[in-house]
Amino acid sequence: MGAKVHNPWGDGRDADVLDEKCCARPCLNIGEDKGTYVQGRGYTSYHKNPKLCCMTRELRGCPHPLPEPDPEKIRCCNVPDFPKPKKGSRPYRQKCRTCGEWASGWLLEQRRELPALENVECRHRKMHSRDDDMFGCVMWICDLCQLRWLRTKPKPRDPGKTFRQLLVEQFKCPSDT
Repeated sequence: MGAKVHNPWGDGRDADVLDEKCCARPCLNIGEDKGTYVQGRGYTSYHKNPKLCCMTRELRGCPHPLPEPDPEKIRCCNVPDFPKPKKGSRPYRQKCRTCGEWASGWLLEQRRELPALENVECRHRKMHSRDDDMFGCVMWICDLCQLRWLRTKPKPRDPGKTFRQLLVEQFKCPSDT
């Protein structure tokens, strides 16, 4: 019996794993099962539609004893906010009110109990990006709070930095230490 990690690569395919808690275990390694592989010869046959699976489990089997799940590995955002269930009911699936990511079952219960991390009030709904020559990478700028991020687009309520903070951090003088 197995479970699935839903859409880990964002391409619509689910990955086969041991159980639903695998998404939070450090041994999880999602990979593509392309077909039958023989060491020394390579692939001897290919699947028509390659499937995703836990490659740790596929190649060596699950570790024994199974590592404990790490709730921080399944965090959807800095401030997960899932509605409390109504008395006497248990929702199957809910959407995070902060970032909009869906969760169900064990994952939903774990995310509901996660504490809030450092955050800001702005949800960064109006953003733009640009290639920045000074920093040599893409810079994301929130038009509402004027905070900035280098390289990656922030999730709602992620703390950013001001332009001045980025300059000080990026171009420290030896005399400043």
